[in-house]
Amino acid sequence: MQSIQLRNKKYAFLYGQISNESYIETIKKLTLVSKEGFAQLIPAKFCAGSNHVAFALEQTLFAFEKGANIAKSLQFEFLCRFFAETQVNKVLKLAEFGIEQLLLVCELKNLAQVKKLLSFIEKKSVSGNEKEIMQQFGISQMELKTFSALKNPLEMLVVERVALVSIGK
Repeated sequence: MQSIQLRNKKYAFLYGQISNESYIETIKKLTLVSKEGFAQLIPAKFCAGSNHVAFALEQTLFAFEKGANIAKSLQFEFLCRFFAETQVNKVLKLAEFGIEQLLLVCELKNLAQVKKLLSFIEKKSVSGNEKEIMQQFGISQMELKTFSALKNPLEMLVVERVALVSIGK
């Protein structure tokens, strides 16, 4: 589990799995939690790293603070920022998950409640699927090679794509 503090609140993000429940049932449960604070589940295969998650969350909170949000809810805004996508149908399709490794992002104060409600079992963190990340964020092999001197070039390029959502590109 990793945690960060943003805008006077602490957030946790961790990897794991949930029980065999359907996507719809899980989203209903998340909706109940969201009334008391932020919580979201995402397929881990799209996560480029902790900076990706933290930056998407920071951009989400900043957008709501400045009235520049795309979505009406913090949870959906986070999905838009995380996937660097503003088209609702695409975001919803990308966010769907089955029985697979997931990333849980939530306010730290609600973590125990959320884990219990979702029957979330924390697992060792995993790397996202490089090929799927590159495809989702439109990153070419040439771009990756250009930034190969960086510690994590793929994650930095994804963070750049997330930033571009704020300026509408």
